[in-house]
Amino acid sequence: MPIFMRPAVSVLSSFSKISSGSIDTRDVVVPGQLISFAGDNLITGHGTFRNVDKINTPKTFTDQEGSLELSIPECQNLQMRASLAGRVKAVNKLVYVEPLKARYSGNIGETIVGRIIEVEQRRWRVDVNSFQVANLSLANVKLPGGEMRRKSEDDERAMRSYIKV
Repeated sequence: MPIFMRPAVSVLSSFSKISSGSIDTRDVVVPGQLISFAGDNLITGHGTFRNVDKINTPKTFTDQEGSLELSIPECQNLQMRASLAGRVKAVNKLVYVEPLKARYSGNIGETIVGRIIEVEQRRWRVDVNSFQVANLSLANVKLPGGEMRRKSEDDERAMRSYIKV
């Protein structure tokens, strides 16, 4: 069985031609579209999978005493294909598909815009168009006039007036 070794530099250049079965990293792929062949020695990431076209008869290996027998099927033509629509990205040998449209995933310190969907006891539930609904606690809200104090039951009753659009 021949072993092919390629330097990491050629991994990104292997994406250059669609005719050879590879996709450019700027191209948009659809589910089922061929990204690369087995010889490219790439690792499948999110949004990609290996398509096994043909499995040959398994090769059988035995140890020296003949007591342990191991059967390994030989796979041919392991093609990497896209499982979702998006742009192909490559980091070293890892290839993944970044979806074109995805829900927002916020990070700490980011300013977000949301819609208050429910007012609960001492907090608001805010729809920020993400995977989950955000919670905004009354303790995290600045009082009118920049006053610094503990929030009381009066503040709880006046929650609706603190945030007005």
